[in-house]
Amino acid sequence: LDLRSNIAIVAALGSDPQAYAIARAAAFAPDATHAHRRNLVLVGGMTGQDRPAREDGLQLGLDAQEITDILAVGRRARSQGMSAFGVLAGA
Repeated sequence: LDLRSNIAIVAALGSDPQAYAIARAAAFAPDATHAHRRNLVLVGGMTGQDRPAREDGLQLGLDAQEITDILAVGRRARSQGMSAFGVLAGA
């Protein structure tokens, strides 16, 4: 699930239309962790799917404010790429 969740983030950074579905499959897996659920919301923000990400996050038991905060990071990543995560890119 970790690999699938991380692939979804990379796919979202590359504007892959399957990114949210990949993240959703990981987040709703029986052995999903809190991190997989958070990543689903992050990918939702990154792909402009805020509404389904919010609904899924609530269904998965995430706090509404936490969802809002994660979506904001995802939206920043959509415009700033990896730098939105505090990762240095390029030289």
